[in-house]
Amino acid sequence: MTHYRSGYRTLVAGAVAASPYFAGMTRLSAWVDGFNATSLPAWFVATPRERAARVSHGTSQRDTDLVVGIKRLGTDDIEDVLDADSAVVEQLVIAALRTQERDCEPGEINIKVDGGGEQRVGTLTLTFRITGWLPDPALSLEGREQ
Repeated sequence: MTHYRSGYRTLVAGAVAASPYFAGMTRLSAWVDGFNATSLPAWFVATPRERAARVSHGTSQRDTDLVVGIKRLGTDDIEDVLDADSAVVEQLVIAALRTQERDCEPGEINIKVDGGGEQRVGTLTLTFRITGWLPDPALSLEGREQ
């Protein structure tokens, strides 16, 4: 059985990969430390954090942070390009998660430009909060204890 966070990542990655806007971009591992400029432009999807709270005896609320990142080489207009990327990503993520009837809210949008190399590298990260109500994990342990 696929974990629900894996399902979120797969769904969103599929939407980004299928978008003509991002055609030809490389998919990176979210946790790669280094990258080669020849692999850019590139994107990644991750679910780095989740908050959980029990809302009833049998249900917990899960607020999962889903992050989509874009890395591009650019010139002086790199921020404008990343702004356009963010608008497309926001539409794709929200539309994809609505197909699964998940509550998804845009959160932070961060842009970082590194101009220290031969060419400027711009990084865009968008964080979304996905809220889901799931069976309390403690219930799945009942009856298994020996």
